[in-house]
Amino acid sequence: MILQDTTSTQFVICLNLGKCLVSVEVFRSERKSMVLTLDSQGGPELKIPNSCSLKEAHRFLEKNQGWLGERLRQKFSQSTRQNKYVDCGRVGFLGKLYKLRLVDSRKLIGISDDVLFLKRPSKECSAKIQRLVVNWYRNEMESYIPGRIKRINQYFGDSIVPRSVKYRKMKSSYGNCSSSGVITLNVMLMKAGFKNIDYVIAHELCHLRCWSHDFEFYSLLKSVMPDWKVRARNLEKDF
Repeated sequence: MILQDTTSTQFVICLNLGKCLVSVEVFRSERKSMVLTLDSQGGPELKIPNSCSLKEAHRFLEKNQGWLGERLRQKFSQSTRQNKYVDCGRVGFLGKLYKLRLVDSRKLIGISDDVLFLKRPSKECSAKIQRLVVNWYRNEMESYIPGRIKRINQYFGDSIVPRSVKYRKMKSSYGNCSSSGVITLNVMLMKAGFKNIDYVIAHELCHLRCWSHDFEFYSLLKSVMPDWKVRARNLEKDF
């Protein structure tokens, strides 16, 4: 390990992970324990108590370098699946990546082979292209999802149904269910495969019967979808 940029409260430790040298930012503060996380940009951070010595910080990183390496690999893999909102960029749809091409004719809108064709916006910028993709996701969701909701809801064996279903882009949630029985699904779920989308549908349908995430809720979810944990983990990779 290599120590860099030492100050009393913040410094960097360079950690060898296989063939890579990874910089870990270390922050001292009034806390009681050490915690290793990734920041919003995917960079590793180690937060330590003011009383923690450099030797203790080193030992903690060595003990957790396997976890850190795996998280960094996951983060890199996830970044390669993110949508790129430019002409000749890429867009995920139902678990597969497609090349995005912007065209001037509405007749070509849709998927052909491994390419998604969308109408070129009047101003070709990332925000407008993203809006095109989101609207296309919404249209596809309105076509594909109602039938899947109806089919999965039958697994519960009762007469409860959603009051209504809405589709919109959400910042951090896969979906939600209101106390009045309105289910909202994130249109960005269309990046994922159907099995993983079905997990979110089942999850929200469970909320029609069990409001809290308690034992009863997860028992019900397992009864209609025994492999929900696998699907939830896979959804994190697709989303």
